[in-house]
Amino acid sequence: MHARAHDEVLGDLFRARGYDTAAMVAVAERVFREMLGPRNLPTAAARHKHLVARLALIGGIETFTALLGDWVLSTPLEKFEADPVVLDLFRWHGAEEVEHRMVAHDVAEYFGVSYPQRAASVVVAYVGVLLLIARAGHDPVRRDPDLPDHSYARIWFEFLRSGHRGTLPSVRRIGWSALPGLHPRFTPEWLGSTAQAVAYPAKSPAARAAG
Repeated sequence: MHARAHDEVLGDLFRARGYDTAAMVAVAERVFREMLGPRNLPTAAARHKHLVARLALIGGIETFTALLGDWVLSTPLEKFEADPVVLDLFRWHGAEEVEHRMVAHDVAEYFGVSYPQRAASVVVAYVGVLLLIARAGHDPVRRDPDLPDHSYARIWFEFLRSGHRGTLPSVRRIGWSALPGLHPRFTPEWLGSTAQAVAYPAKSPAARAAG
């Protein structure tokens, strides 16, 4: 299943439970269109520089998503009574994130990304993704009748608490996972297991049901 199909299915599940995903989708599309999209710059040198910057930032994002993919593949979330359909979708998506974690990094290396630019992109990507997660979590928190506090502070509190319980990656794990990305010889191959990622679709409940 392609990542976009995952997003569509998850979007349908959220909307069926009364969560409007349109605002978050618009934010994500704006980020990818304006920050990561091409620009009509006047010179070839400027276009090349912008291309490398975009590749470095995408590589930083894929470092973070590889962490999330490895976490969801390796964590026994069934013990928290996670919805099996949603969990399967997340694990399938996580497997894809681990599997293609090298792509943007290798292309950026090919086009001559510098170490300072690559390291800075990891920091920017981690901060940016965490802010997007906070933005994505705001609507469910706002609609939850059991949570009287609908502030972003509450979202971060719930995030920290979930990391402590094990239902989300902990802040410590996220922080430690960023450190390899700052190493001069870093490669995303250090994060996750390609063999584990490739093996997951074969044992996915959805794949077995379809096959």
